Amino acid sequence: MNWYKQAQQEIQVSRSKVKSFLASNNFDGLSGYLYECITRNFSGVQEAQKKLADPKFNLLRDKYNSIVSTAKPSNNPGWAQWDIQKSLQQTSGDMKLYFSPLNNDVEKFINGLQNLYQILVPISTKYNCNIDFKIPTTLSSYLGLNDKLIVHFSNQQATREINQIISNWGKSYGITFGQRTHSIGQDIGGKSYGERISEQISNYSKQYLESKKYNVDQITDWVLLYFNKLLTNVGGS
Repeated sequence: MNWYKQAQQEIQVSRSKVKSFLASNNFDGLSGYLYECITRNFSGVQEAQKKLADPKFNLLRDKYNSIVSTAKPSNNPGWAQWDIQKSLQQTSGDMKLYFSPLNNDVEKFINGLQNLYQILVPISTKYNCNIDFKIPTTLSSYLGLNDKLIVHFSNQQATREINQIISNWGKSYGITFGQRTHSIGQDIGGKSYGERISEQISNYSKQYLESKKYNVDQITDWVLLYFNKLLTNVGGS
């Protein structure tokens, strides 16, 4: 099992699973699995499962659900989203900032989320751009995902200020953000950066295997190395 862990975000890739997908020529399966590795926090899932029977967890979940209920209806049931100047939203090419608050700070995060909309409005006005932010719709999902807070915006020039505002907002509420392998991305052609990385690696793996120059073990080693390299070197797309 290979682990690439930086504070809260963890990228866990099973060598045996990658090898199994390659050996069976299941490249769609490989792509889907790699994307899941980017987005899922496996220890967070286990943590949520352990806490489900805890009365304190239920109270926190009710508080979380109360915040989620203030979001506008979304076409993605897995995410609760708040929009600022939605009329300026682009159909493709939106920039994205990803944040991974520590699970221990979830109550602080819930408390602070109520004011996040107001502090982002001036940036939306300054750059004349859409800004939206989203969180998972359930507390269990929140604990089980690496990407706990995602901010979309349509003007790349706003990147630095939005990132700084979120950082200052977190500090004001005592929220610690875990370091990440990547914190910025861009949606292109309806696909996220993580989806494009996963598909790229899967496509290259298919080409390498079909060339018959490399065996399954060699390609497996390459996938584990290149996957981590792409994530740690990303500075946008």
